[in-house]
Amino acid sequence: MDESSSEEEEEEVTKRRRVEAPEVKVQLKVMSLAGKTLLQLPCSRSMTLGVLKEMIEAALHMPRSTQRLLTAEPKELKEDTCTLDSLLPQELKVDLTLVKQKPETRTLFDEAKLGNGSSCLALLKSPDLAELVNYVHAEHKQSCLHAAAQQRLSATCHAILRSPHFQQVNLQDNARYSALDYAVRSNLPDVCEAIMSRDDFEGPDKSLLLVAILKGLGEVVCTLAPRLPREILLEPVHTLCGYEYGSFHGMTPQQICEEKGLAEAARAIELAVGKDVAGQLKWVRLDQKRGRAEHVFSEKTEIASESQHTHCLGLE
Repeated sequence: MDESSSEEEEEEVTKRRRVEAPEVKVQLKVMSLAGKTLLQLPCSRSMTLGVLKEMIEAALHMPRSTQRLLTAEPKELKEDTCTLDSLLPQELKVDLTLVKQKPETRTLFDEAKLGNGSSCLALLKSPDLAELVNYVHAEHKQSCLHAAAQQRLSATCHAILRSPHFQQVNLQDNARYSALDYAVRSNLPDVCEAIMSRDDFEGPDKSLLLVAILKGLGEVVCTLAPRLPREILLEPVHTLCGYEYGSFHGMTPQQICEEKGLAEAARAIELAVGKDVAGQLKWVRLDQKRGRAEHVFSEKTEIASESQHTHCLGLE
């Protein structure tokens, strides 16, 4: 037997082995941005991305040119000539997100305003994240974080704050509210903590502590207290908010918490101020009483002094 015939036989054996070898399959799920399953099908890992897009086009009537397939990392699959084996992780089940076209820059903001948390989380995996996450509404001057906090979308808020692209953490809207203001008012202590933990956060407004106390939001108070300067925690309410506040006028935040039955919040403020806070607050109370007493005393002194001066001059 010559060498040429032996080589032909080896090639035949190799071809036969390839045909007989079981083909590796992967269960592929194609989903929308909102997380809805659009298509489920078993695919061969040897299938090219171009063929997969043709199948999607036939099933969903979506032209190949408008299809964008994203993996969970996220990563966009672009090489139509490459096989799925070279593009996807070595798993038996793979989820892909199908984006019809590049989303508009305001899409994340609009979905947050509507309270669509699942859509927001999907958009936050988009390769266009930097543009989406920093959109600011032209009229209201609100960011996507404002909108998510208003709608109490806690998971969306955390995902936005984790993004290294997000730059609007201190932005104030037309009402002069920051995202932290809305997180406090929406009773989202975990989001408040995430906002204040950002390196680029410039600090909470001192009136926010009073807002949380008066709304009875004990957990939010416990979150805010350790982040506020000691002097603010000891400051009377009328200087915190800048105006008279009914029966709470002249009281400190801890005293108001005690008055409203927010025991844990009062304790958090006490710990934030320091171990000798009881003495500190005692002195605040004494100072308030002393201030009123000194005011009365000074009036009496002035009257007595004026009377004495009049008597000395013989004018009585």
